[in-house]
Amino acid sequence: MYVIIEILDASNTPLGGYRVVGDSSEGKHYVSEESCYGDWCKTTGTGGYAKVGNVSFEPGPFIDGTWSIYLVDKGGAQVSPVVTLSYSTDPSQWTWDFILFKSK
Repeated sequence: MYVIIEILDASNTPLGGYRVVGDSSEGKHYVSEESCYGDWCKTTGTGGYAKVGNVSFEPGPFIDGTWSIYLVDKGGAQVSPVVTLSYSTDPSQWTWDFILFKSK
């Protein structure tokens, strides 16, 4: 499972120091590395339709169920709404996702 995430300010500048926290319907919990400051450090690759972001969410293999993810700041406070993503272990259903969180 691979999710590319852009965390931006109102001027579309990548914001660093945030983490993506996720909880699965199987009871798994995962916290990403910190987002990159002012840079696109993550990509989906060079083939086909490529997308860039400043943090990724990679909790492991696909599951039959959902992941509920949200952003936290350096202090661990939730700073975004929860986004729910559904997945399947069926390889024909595998995909990567892209999420944009932008401050006002």
